[in-house]
Amino acid sequence: MRSIDDHGQLLLRATDVPDLVPARLGGPLLRRVARDVVAPAQHSLTYGDRVRATRLALPTDAVLCGTTAAWIHGVDQASAAHPVEVGARHGRRVRSVDGRTSRGRSFHPDDVQDSGWGLVTTPPRTAYDLARDPVLLRSVPRLDALLRATALPVADVWPVVARNPGARWITMVPRALDLVDPGAESVRESMLRVLLALEGFPRLVAQHELLDAAGAFVARLDLANPELRVGVEYDGAYHLDPDQAARDHVRRERVRANGWGLLVVDNALFTQREALFAAVAALFDQARRSRW
Repeated sequence: MRSIDDHGQLLLRATDVPDLVPARLGGPLLRRVARDVVAPAQHSLTYGDRVRATRLALPTDAVLCGTTAAWIHGVDQASAAHPVEVGARHGRRVRSVDGRTSRGRSFHPDDVQDSGWGLVTTPPRTAYDLARDPVLLRSVPRLDALLRATALPVADVWPVVARNPGARWITMVPRALDLVDPGAESVRESMLRVLLALEGFPRLVAQHELLDAAGAFVARLDLANPELRVGVEYDGAYHLDPDQAARDHVRRERVRANGWGLLVVDNALFTQREALFAAVAALFDQARRSRW
């Protein structure tokens, strides 16, 4: 779980600044971060600062949940501007705090745990909340990262599902959990895997270690189908560095020399879905015909 110690060091309760008057909030010296919480105007707020400010403004029984709970559990997919998600036990709504989503959720006692951030949903309950997102390209990357950060088994989420029959978007949970792979190491890698699965291509596993005939390590592939001996890799900006590009070329030639087909997807191909699906279809068709 993420430590609170590195966040919110410059936050102040308005009551701790006795000479502060409301008209001066938002002025050249201080700005309001949450209800009755201020920070120096020049301080660049992180998401952690905003979560801690919200916590200071909340009642003690409020529960940090959703993507905020995922961030606390170690998922780095929240920008500084992302809403802070809060719920309360027994479905009671929490009074509005600046920049924070208030939701009247009911939490089972097993859904909530104490933390340095106050009450927060447990990893299984957090996974359940993320899995109910109707957009799989958003929910699955977050679930991948949560399961990776917490070592949460998918099986631990099902008791939470059973406790919430009829909840909104609960039908999304089996679909999302079926697509989860905690081996994924980036959002785009997760999104690419989900896109191809939803298009009907054979399933790809994340971070597959390829060994040669003698059992020696050859490469670790972003995505792979070991049965068909095909790999799909996503190249982000990091791979544009000339030295990295040269190492990538050598590594990928070793993969192909060991009888595997390989497709490299960059940002341009990722955003052109028809071209992406055509390239992946060609890769699988060749694998089925030639077996490399």
